[in-house]
Amino acid sequence: MPIVRLPGGQVRDEIRQNLYDSYDLLAAASPSNLQQTFFSTIVDQNTGNPKTLSQTNLKQPGALQTAVSFRTQGLCLDAQNDVVANIGCLPVILNQSSLSFVVGEKIYWQGPGVYGAGRIWAELTAAGCFQQYGWQAIQPVVFMGAHVVDINPLQNFSVALVVDQLSAADIARSTPAANSFIRLRMSLKGLLRRPVQ
Repeated sequence: MPIVRLPGGQVRDEIRQNLYDSYDLLAAASPSNLQQTFFSTIVDQNTGNPKTLSQTNLKQPGALQTAVSFRTQGLCLDAQNDVVANIGCLPVILNQSSLSFVVGEKIYWQGPGVYGAGRIWAELTAAGCFQQYGWQAIQPVVFMGAHVVDINPLQNFSVALVVDQLSAADIARSTPAANSFIRLRMSLKGLLRRPVQ
């Protein structure tokens, strides 16, 4: 159970704030057999540089800081594409992947990528295309009431994305084109509890 009160009895500072992390599938990189663990590092695996705020809001890899906890009320896999040459990337990854949400040693949710993203939306025009997983403000996986998942301070947590081995045709469809990339972003929705400043 997360600590929600300080020793003096005051309620800990609590805000609605997602935890999120991302992975960039770069140009010419096939997602076939991809195994990506979100929330495990604060270093960009492609560049070796620290991740920016647009990539993650973790302060340390794999766990929250001392006296910081999180009540998970849902999760979502997000991605978007505006490159016509990448029109097959999101559907192939969505249909042939799975997700596992782990806190400590326990799996609290697992399922196919399509359940984690909710759906895919696309608009094709003469000028180009735009695709994204899910609709705005929609959370595909929801934990409610007694089924929320609490992440305690310093407790390990992660979400693993595994893409199946793809056929040659699906590799061709899902490999990002030159000068482009697909950012896959995993978010945990819920309440961040932290020390009062």
